[in-house]
Formats: sequence, C-alpha cells, structure tokens
Amino acid sequence: MTSELPRAVIFDLDGTLVDTAPDLVGALNDLLAVLDLPPVTLEQGRAASGRGGRSLIQVGHELAGIRLTEAEVDALYPRYLEHYAARVAVDSVVYPGVTALLDHLEAQGWRLGICTNKPLRFAESLMRSLGLRERFGVLLGADSLPVRKPDPRHLVETLTRLGVEPDRGILLGDTETDLKTARAVGIPVALTSFGYAPVPVATYAPDAVFHHYDEAPEMIERLWALGRAWAG
Repeated sequence: MTSELPRAVIFDLDGTLVDTAPDLVGALNDLLAVLDLPPVTLEQGRAASGRGGRSLIQVGHELAGIRLTEAEVDALYPRYLEHYAARVAVDSVVYPGVTALLDHLEAQGWRLGICTNKPLRFAESLMRSLGLRERFGVLLGADSLPVRKPDPRHLVETLTRLGVEPDRGILLGDTETDLKTARAVGIPVALTSFGYAPVPVATYAPDAVFHHYDEAPEMIERLWALGRAWAG
C-alpha cells in the first residue's frame, strides 16, 4: 500500500546500480597504453573507480612510480574522458537483482531517481545502453547543477524534480560520499557491500548494509519506517 504523498528511492549509479569498473579501468588502460605506461588490473583500479577519472589517472601513474601534480592530472583528464566515451557500456553490467527490485518498487508506488557524480552525458548513455533509463523519472549527474554530492542540494534537487518532499526519500549508494549526502539531507541511507568503497562500508555506520538486491525490498521498508520516525 502506498502513502498518500509520494515517496522515492534514489540510487547512486557506479558501484550501486551498475558495475562500471571494467569500463572505467579499461579507459584508464587505453590512456596508459598511449602514454607507454603499464596497465593496471581491475582489482587495482576498482576502489578508485568510485572517486572518478582523476583518481584513476593518479592510481595508474602511481603504480608506475610516477607522482602527478594536480595540474598534470587535470591536463590528462579530458584525454581519459575521450577513451571512456568510446567504451561507456562495453563491459559494464547491471548488478544482479536490480531489475526485480525496480519492478517491485514501481508496483509499490515508489518514485525512482538517480543522483550520481558521473558526468551526465555518460550516465545517460550508460543507462540507455543498458535499457534502464526509462525506469527512472529523474537522473542528475555531476554537471547537472553547480553542486554535486556530498552537497545535499544535489540530492534534494533530485527528489524535488521527482515531486517528492526531501524527507520522504531513501538513498542507496556505495561510498562515504553517499552517506554524507543522505546525512546532510536527513534521510536514511543504505550502502552496498559490493561497490567501490576503499574500506568495508560498515565502517561508515550507514543505516543498513546490503550484500545483494534480493535483500533490498525488506530493507527499504525498514528504512522507510526509520525515516518516518525521524520525521516525527
């Protein structure tokens, strides 16, 4: 049974809805090959994938014994994006259970959105390639607003564009950035154990940790009850 007022589940993208590390790291290796530097393994690049292309560039060079300045990273970043644009959805895969969860949430009347620090053009391209874009009423990327996560305005605007009051949302993510964003807005947050956080996500003390999307329907209802308790 749905509430009288709309409610929403907002998802992070990389490491939450989709395992994008294979393509993020693949783009890094394409760049490193052009620079005559050795490739990195998927595991070496996975944790950095959650922090974006600049972090991956730094990791790739550090593993080759090179320390880059911030200006040098910034200079390489557009070249990294060119490589990533060519392979946004080559090896990226939706996590098991996502589609079933979306079906369940839609049937329960939840509104669905994505709030990601991935550049919008890549987020849109990825979700359309995977056949999931139409499942989400709103998708805001890193450059959709002048601010991005963990600034709470990024998440609040996602909810607002869905027609949902900020205190009637739940955030599912995979990193400390997602936790900080939800805490700043004052809504419950659950983190995946299979995403790109550099440490076990329980370290961040989220309201819930989930290991597979099969756990998510019951978990989301618990988080909703928690959010209602906070709202008084």
